[in-house]
Amino acid sequence: MKKLFFAGDPLDGMLYDTTVKFIFRNNVPCGVSVTVTTAGVGRDNVKLYPNPAFSTINIEAPQNGYKLLLINILGQNILTKPTCGENETLDISYLLPGLYYMQLETKEGQLITKKLLIER
Repeated sequence: MKKLFFAGDPLDGMLYDTTVKFIFRNNVPCGVSVTVTTAGVGRDNVKLYPNPAFSTINIEAPQNGYKLLLINILGQNILTKPTCGENETLDISYLLPGLYYMQLETKEGQLITKKLLIER
């Protein structure tokens, strides 16, 4: 699995499986065929709402069994939830207003990061 970037614009959080085939005629390379397919859970497949949030957040992911981390702007781990389901609701009423990062780690080790703004 590789992270690919197209035209200088990273497709953030998405993993791709690539197949490259070299085409030969009379033992002379004459072309390349590239197939790109998405693999695993992508950043756009995970929903975090409402954002900005006030007292609770809802997380929707396409699979069970991921690990959830909530990290503040200083990089400190505020919350760790070792196993989450496809739909989770978290109480964040005790957190100070500000910018946080929610990080999901899949069973395969893929990390998906989303920004979360908490307001009061």
